[in-house]
Amino acid sequence: MKYLFLPILLFVNIFSVQAQKLAYERADHYTKVLSSYQMDGNNISYTIRGSKYEFSYPETSFKIAFYNQLATHAVYVKYGGKEVLFLTDSINMAKLKGITRHEMSDEVIIVRIHLERGASSIIRDIEEGKVVSSIKKEHVDVYFKNGATLGGFISTLYRLCFEMKVAQGLITQAEVDTQNHDWGMTPEKFIKKYPNSIFNMEAEQIIEKRTKTQGE
Repeated sequence: MKYLFLPILLFVNIFSVQAQKLAYERADHYTKVLSSYQMDGNNISYTIRGSKYEFSYPETSFKIAFYNQLATHAVYVKYGGKEVLFLTDSINMAKLKGITRHEMSDEVIIVRIHLERGASSIIRDIEEGKVVSSIKKEHVDVYFKNGATLGGFISTLYRLCFEMKVAQGLITQAEVDTQNHDWGMTPEKFIKKYPNSIFNMEAEQIIEKRTKTQGE
């Protein structure tokens, strides 16, 4: 099993509206849950244009630094006879714009975490302990196993975002509760009622998929 040392995370208790940061207990909870979900998809792979890509995760692959509340995500990728560590940091989950799913194969789904404009993450390509390249992007791709735990992983990302937004005073708990309750309505009605919701990108994909199915 691979191990990767990343900065210790601290989170804020969502029930403390006045707090500005997530408390340690919440950090520990999300670190364990999200990392556990990713370990469930360890060693998944897909082949594109004749090249095979295999993904694996360190035991702890998702963390948030307390001092700046930014997340770090790590994944190992084997391809072309080499293994590369892709380390993404400066992920501001309070600036989450939305989440989408992209099917790469029957086994592999990309869970794409979209960030607001100006909230770029930094992806570093690390080979044999050396940074080969780095690039800023306004999204983070998580390679996930297509199966029963996919929905739970995405729901946990949403909860993390909402908790951080509440902690930072960007949204109220009442607004979060209302959106979660109304997420059961049709995607069209939801988008109209909540034009700035983090659920909207997923809602748009639901509409697109339904339209495509009806057209077949």
